[in-house]
This record gives sequence, C-alpha cells and structure tokens, in this order.
Amino acid sequence: PEKIAESRKRYASTEEYKTKRRERSARERVLKRDEIVVYMREYRDRNRDKVTNYYREYREANRDSIRISKRNYVKTNVWAHLRHRVGTLLRRSLSNYTISNTKQELLGYSYKELAVHLERQFNNGMSWDEFMKGNIHIDHIIPVSHFKPTSTDDPNFKHCWALCNLRPLWAKDNLTK
Repeated sequence: PEKIAESRKRYASTEEYKTKRRERSARERVLKRDEIVVYMREYRDRNRDKVTNYYREYREANRDSIRISKRNYVKTNVWAHLRHRVGTLLRRSLSNYTISNTKQELLGYSYKELAVHLERQFNNGMSWDEFMKGNIHIDHIIPVSHFKPTSTDDPNFKHCWALCNLRPLWAKDNLTK
C-alpha cells in the first residue's frame, strides 16, 4: 500500500497528469455549466455585500489595468467602439450630460440599427476598419449647434440624433467643413 501511494503521488506531480486533470475539469465544467450558473447567481444574491465589496476593492486596486483593458477592448471591438464614439458625441452635444436611461433608449434606436444605417452609406473605401482607426466620423448632416439641445428631454435632442441626420464621413472632410 505504501508503494502504491508513493507511486500515485509521483504520477500526480507529472505534467501528463496535470494536463489530463485540467482537461477533465474543463469537460466537467462544460457539462455542469447550468448548475454552476445557478449556484453563482444564488451565491451573489446571498452575499451581495461581500461580492460588492470584493469587486469595489478589486477595481480600486487594479484601476490602471482595468482602464488599459477597456481601452484595448474599445479599440478592437466594433460595437464597443461605436458605443464609445456615440457616448462621446452625446457628452459633447449636451451641456449637462446626466442621464439615467441607456443611450439606446435616449436615441430611440439600437447600435445595430445605427451600424446598419451607417454601413448602408459607406462609399469609396469606407469600412469598419477605417472607422475603428478614426478615419471615419459620425457626422450630423444638420449640425448639433443648429439644434442646441440642452437636455435629453429637449424636443430638439431626438431630431438632432435621428438616424436620418447621421452619416459616415471621412474625418478629413468632416474637419474641413
């Protein structure tokens, strides 16, 4: 029995065993995914304060790495980039940008609808890659300064941000007009 236990211990420390164990654990997690999701949801509900404090402390301790990670995500993901650009435009167009609704509720259309609308108007070499590089702007056909929306409740806000007033425009053309 001692020789068997010693043999098992030696085998358990090999890379082959560790690799097999990781693969088996991964397969088990896939099979039990639904159970794990339910368990985690229940745990978060039971320990809301503990989980909230943990994430708050984590964000404070890792502020720089989280910022870098988000920045990289926005640079590489078209939807995140589009959301970021629209949010920036919203902040710049409103003097008091304090909102409780989501941007999609405020605008009256989804990011997917905006993307389809913009993509339909792409011409001479326009692409999402060019958009991600910052070579294409979301242009207001009638400028924001014409509407001067002061809040999201302002009737001019919806007209200013209507899909029919938005178009993709090369950055150099948008900056020279």
